[in-house]
Amino acid sequence: MIAGQVYDVKQKNHNVDADYLRKMHSLKTGRLIELPMDFACLVADKNCDYEDVKKFGKQLGIAYQIKDDILDYYGDFEKIGKLPSDEDMITYLSFYGIEECEELLQKNILKNAINIANKLNNGLLVDFCELFIETR
Repeated sequence: MIAGQVYDVKQKNHNVDADYLRKMHSLKTGRLIELPMDFACLVADKNCDYEDVKKFGKQLGIAYQIKDDILDYYGDFEKIGKLPSDEDMITYLSFYGIEECEELLQKNILKNAINIANKLNNGLLVDFCELFIETR
């Protein structure tokens, strides 16, 4: 997670491309969500599901970051409880634009997460992903 923060802070000194952005958020938000899921899997002695749970957490972490970037710009303060970001940083939204972010979020990342949740036979994770898509 610290490495992701270093990527974030130093992004103004780099030519940020899609790979840089993905790496930064995989290490930052992705790991923040992935790690508790890893630990839960290990504590529940579900070692056979560990790799899938890890992939799910990474997908959900990136999905969260894209959704957060969208809500930072388009979100309603009354609904989300936070003011728009005024930071001059490269985000998924500034890099891809709203249409491509929505497509990336729904058709790629969350679709992958739902497929993994179905493979894990975990309806709760599927429901969470579907709820996540609807959040505005």
